[in-house]
Amino acid sequence: AYSVEPAARPEVRPRAASAAAVSGNEQGDPELLEIFVEEAADILNVIEQALTRWRNERSDLHAAQELMRSLHTLKGGARMAGALAVASLAHNTESLLRRIEENRAVPDADLLDLLDEVHDALLAMIDQIQSHRPVSGVAELNARIRIRLGLDRTAGPEEETREQYLEQDPEQDRERTIEALDAPATVW
Repeated sequence: AYSVEPAARPEVRPRAASAAAVSGNEQGDPELLEIFVEEAADILNVIEQALTRWRNERSDLHAAQELMRSLHTLKGGARMAGALAVASLAHNTESLLRRIEENRAVPDADLLDLLDEVHDALLAMIDQIQSHRPVSGVAELNARIRIRLGLDRTAGPEEETREQYLEQDPEQDRERTIEALDAPATVW
């Protein structure tokens, strides 16, 4: 005779109460956030190294491209984990770098200082997520990036609704990034 054992019940873990506070009212998956925080630490190290190389040698296109790729990866992981404030800052910064790559902006000392501030803010945001605290303090920085991009000064990324943010076409964004990375290198 055959015996049938009862199916194992999946382990149910309660959602972390602070996950909703990760990026305003957004709901992040605690397990994905944990993975994201680990990966973000590595990505932020790469960003720091690329920024240092680029600051020391502004014609180092590999450093600028590495910075752009790292921000793109960070943005994707943040979106997947539900850390939309991190994704928004990474997206805006990536857009700024794209302007430089298109020769529509110059990588001057002010821009590099702004990129250092972005790096510091991203570090702080990851720390806030890891400590289960609400992510805050980037509205002014996002506004400064948006001004540098020539976008509306009054509608910062934090003011977008979740639906507006998620309606952005990540595939189109991905294709633009791939095109930019495949384009012949030029000296800025």
